[in-house]
Amino acid sequence: MANRRVLIVSSHFPPDRSAGTHRVLRLANHLQESGWATTVLTLDPGCYRRSIQLDDRLARRVHGELAIVRTHAWRGATRLLGWRNRMSRSRQPAPVPTGQRPRHEGAWKAWRRRAATGLFGFPDDEIGWLVPAVAQGVGLIRRQGIGTVLTSAPPFTCHVIGHALRSLCDVQWAADFRDPWSRAPWGRTGSARGHQWLERRVVTRADAVVLNTPELCREFAQWYGPDLSRKFHVVANGYDADVLEPYAGARPAAPAPLLLTHAGNLYGARDPLPLLEGLALCIRDGRVPSGGVQLALVGKIAATFDVAAAIDRLGLTGVVSVSPPVAHETSLERLAASHVLVVIQPDTALQVPAKLYEYIGLRRHILALAEEGAVARIIRDGGFGVIVPPANVDRIADALAQLYRDRDTLVDRAASNASVDLFDAAAQSQRVSDILTALHAPASAPVGAAAGAELGDSHPR
Repeated sequence: MANRRVLIVSSHFPPDRSAGTHRVLRLANHLQESGWATTVLTLDPGCYRRSIQLDDRLARRVHGELAIVRTHAWRGATRLLGWRNRMSRSRQPAPVPTGQRPRHEGAWKAWRRRAATGLFGFPDDEIGWLVPAVAQGVGLIRRQGIGTVLTSAPPFTCHVIGHALRSLCDVQWAADFRDPWSRAPWGRTGSARGHQWLERRVVTRADAVVLNTPELCREFAQWYGPDLSRKFHVVANGYDADVLEPYAGARPAAPAPLLLTHAGNLYGARDPLPLLEGLALCIRDGRVPSGGVQLALVGKIAATFDVAAAIDRLGLTGVVSVSPPVAHETSLERLAASHVLVVIQPDTALQVPAKLYEYIGLRRHILALAEEGAVARIIRDGGFGVIVPPANVDRIADALAQLYRDRDTLVDRAASNASVDLFDAAAQSQRVSDILTALHAPASAPVGAAAGAELGDSHPR
């Protein structure tokens, strides 16, 4: 293969500390090491949205040979929309009796709101990066003779950029889906039909589609049928062994009290209250002494959960601690000092949060609050811990009591689990390199043939 130049397009890249950053950084470093001349096209930090959290220490993991090109995004329209929404919420006019309300007034206001959101926020909040990224990407491809583009999403604007570059330039394009898009259980801003149309355009136009769990790959294959699914590939996330090894080797303190830690933001359906109620229950009924277990919640927690009030109401003061987000290295230190690591993943059977792979790589026992699906499959097949329904307080209490009884053996059992090595990210990154290489092979049949086999994998290769 003559052309081994690849352009990676992702708004997530250091110093952005979003979960997607770790996959993109890992792929970029590995492709560079595998002989690809790799350029990363990403956002200038000066254009990050306010919600983006930073970790400057992540920049130390960027290999020096990587070429990183940062560009701006047009934020004026989205800022104007945000200002308009805030102003609308601040105005609270007196209610008008239904009989006196102008006809269709409610429908008209709803249409205007949807139209404004769709114009400035479709497919997502990074739409302002589309034109600058396409312009920069076309220039990079032509100047450097780049033959391959890899886009990673969400945000799905990255795939729209990839579609434009594929249409404007003579390149092969692989679209990496880290999350569901148009059929995501949590929904999307804007028209559902619009997201479905745009996703189909991406899937149809891309030369390879990469999905990060077998469950998500099967869902895409059922939706798009056998013709398109021939170019689908499963490349799971994983853990970076070189990053985690110093932490995995450290042992936590003596097993009393038993320390459980959840790292990451809690929002939407990721409700920590059943976990708190289960912990209070097993302490109240005497199965766990009041000083026998401690739970640390590290990260942002949505105000709707009102965790502080729940801790007070359930008598968990001194048992449960809450702290804001921390740098990645600090998070790893806190996780390594724990005996059990907690993941809360309800309402989606298709996805695995990136933290789960780090939990596995840290060789700690895992308590998963999850329904049947990708998370439960990985933990059950690998023997990595215990799975309980995320809202079943009694089952959560039973699991916590059992963990306390087994506290003396948990760390040693997790440390000796040979299944951990299945999720070393180096093998997963190599699969991406193989997929990109095959796109330029004279015959593309082997690329598609591999995808069908991957649909049934219980473990990623």
